[in-house]
Amino acid sequence: MARELSQEAVLDFLWAAGGRAPNTALLRHFQRFLRDPALTEQERRERREYFKSLVNSLATVHPAAAPGASKDIVLRRSIRCQLALSEAQGTLPSLHDDCGRQPRSLLAKSSPRNAASRGPLVPLGQREHAWLVAMSAGCWAEVRGLFMEEPELALQRDFISGFTVLHWLAKHGDGPGLQELAAAARQAGLVLDVDARSGCGYTPLHLAAIHGHQLVIKVLVLQLGCQVQVRDGSGRRPWEYLGSSTSGEIWQLLEAPRGTIMFPTQPLARSVSSVSKVSPSTGRAAMPACLRVPLGRGAVSHPSDSDSD
Repeated sequence: MARELSQEAVLDFLWAAGGRAPNTALLRHFQRFLRDPALTEQERRERREYFKSLVNSLATVHPAAAPGASKDIVLRRSIRCQLALSEAQGTLPSLHDDCGRQPRSLLAKSSPRNAASRGPLVPLGQREHAWLVAMSAGCWAEVRGLFMEEPELALQRDFISGFTVLHWLAKHGDGPGLQELAAAARQAGLVLDVDARSGCGYTPLHLAAIHGHQLVIKVLVLQLGCQVQVRDGSGRRPWEYLGSSTSGEIWQLLEAPRGTIMFPTQPLARSVSSVSKVSPSTGRAAMPACLRVPLGRGAVSHPSDSDSD
């Protein structure tokens, strides 16, 4: 849960999520400020508008990947590039506030992510920088080439978000790349932590669930043996991020509790129409056979209520 409502707080949340997060997750993170019961309706409306202006200054909205899924909030490319470059140079880029008055740090100096997640403020090597940029951009061809030159790069973490290469592959939905990397790491004698947690507690499986990458989920669970009940920084397990278009197989694979509502992936119109056929003679829906009361002795059958079939 956010501690403040500011441009830095929004940026910190989005960058910790890999530069892209569902709109529902962003709203949930800041809900204590957006739904403060102490505010009047007018004040809440003004605060929502202010929050929108903060988000719009940093990110763009991408349409939902599937029906029923949340829209994604994505950091602007220019800001992502600034952050990646500053990481390589060991500096903090500045960003003017939404009124254009005073420059501010892209990541607040008081943010714990600067002290804990960014690591030492020393310039990265050229190859390490190329690795970081290729991972975040999802350029698997470049990642593969760099790995062949220096396999130990696969053990590197993004200093800001805490993402490993497995996090990035899961976020981008690259199931084949994930399989290839895991096999190459085994051949090189490297042990990749498939349950590694990012700065906000996400495992690669959390990211695959958030972005609806079902093939990646299968690879992580069935082939790489990741844990399915790990909780992130918000206390949520991967299955709690699954969307309405997710197959029942994935719900079971992530060990969602029995009784969890699984939204249908196909419309129910056909099954409903087969149950509630309209009688052409009466214009009313006929009662299903299993609910009809059998006509015994003394029972009266009214012609107007008889079934036409």
